[in-house]
Parts: sequence; structure tokens; C-alpha cells
Amino acid sequence: MRLEESVVVDRPIGEVWACIANLFDAPRLWGPRVLGMRQTSPGPLGVGATMRGRMVFFGFESRIDVVIKEWDPPHGVVMSMNGGPIRSPNTRYALEAVGNGTRLTRSSDVAFQGPLGPLLLLLRPVLKRGMRDASRSLKQFIESRPRSM
Repeated sequence: MRLEESVVVDRPIGEVWACIANLFDAPRLWGPRVLGMRQTSPGPLGVGATMRGRMVFFGFESRIDVVIKEWDPPHGVVMSMNGGPIRSPNTRYALEAVGNGTRLTRSSDVAFQGPLGPLLLLLRPVLKRGMRDASRSLKQFIESRPRSM
């Protein structure tokens, strides 16, 4: 199932990219479901880099493994995520300059692992709302920071 959500952030594309690429800010950017994210591969973030995170799915903490598949600063990143009940072979964050701000579009191809697969269609509204809330959280976090000169 494909989910997509866009939000316009009142900051230039470079500032939005800098926030997204900062793993330390992951819990503040994406809301209370993300507990932490750390890089597990050596070197800078880029294609092939790996990360491990802790997230809350349906009230339970789960570990997720992330691999960066595409890296195009400051325009976007594509990652695969696997862990907990959810598998997402492609999660894309696309950034586009719009006026003085940036449109951030997040899209995910989502599947549940194991016996939860048939529940995916029933839970679509819940997943969509979570994505919308995460986008609003990101917008609020970035816009609350002082503007860079």
C-alpha cells in the first residue's frame, strides 16, 4: 500500500535538508513514535549507509533497520526500513523549493510482516493519520528554530 503526505515548511530547502539529515533530531522531527535513530555504518550518510532506530508501533517499542538507497542533497533521500510489524522497501523524502519555503513530500510503500498483512487495509486511516501528524511535527519543529542567515 502506498501512503503519501506533503507539507510546506517556511524555511529554505537547505535548512529543511539539514534538519532531515541530522539523526540526533529524529525524535523531535518525527514525533513521539520515533524514540531514537543512530548510524551503524562508518563514514558520512549517503548511499549504502545503515541506521538502527527505535520506534513505537501500536504501543509497542520495536527496532527498525534502515538502509539509504538514494541520496541527493538537498532534494531527497530514499530509504528501506524493516523492523517491528512494518516493512517499507521504499520511503522517499522529496524536497522542492516553493517561494521562500520548501515542500516536503514523504511517500512510503508499506507492508505488514507476517500474519498482520491482511490488517493493512483496515489500518490505512491510522497509518495515514500518523504520517500526517509526523509531517506537522516536522514542520513545527523546523519553523520553531531560528532562521539561519
